[in-house]
Amino acid sequence: MSDKQYKDKIDKVYNNTILSELMNGDKLVKTTSKIDDKLRILIKYLEEDSIDMMNSENTLNKLKEFNKTRGVPSAVQIAATISAYAKMSINKFKNLENIQCIYSDTDSVVLDKKLSDDLVGDNIGDMKL
Repeated sequence: MSDKQYKDKIDKVYNNTILSELMNGDKLVKTTSKIDDKLRILIKYLEEDSIDMMNSENTLNKLKEFNKTRGVPSAVQIAATISAYAKMSINKFKNLENIQCIYSDTDSVVLDKKLSDDLVGDNIGDMKL
């Protein structure tokens, strides 16, 4: 098998990303998992058909097979970090001397006495009434 045939086989079967072009003209390629068989069949089908066939019902049905229903995109680790930091920040108000905490959440606290003026303000990080 020639280098070109080997390269073509790899391109058709594996998911490749070119990382860098080397000084001698070669390319550094990252090869990941195999391309899904259904996707390879669809690509082959689309390469064989003309552009006019792209609007055919058969092609549209094949494309619908690849649509995945996904939930809301979110980063759970970021949300957990923000919540944890908020809980740590509110802890100093829960443990004030001679003031009892009645209720607290990640962004608020209910105390039985008024906070001192140095803890309340309009700046970021200050408590607000």
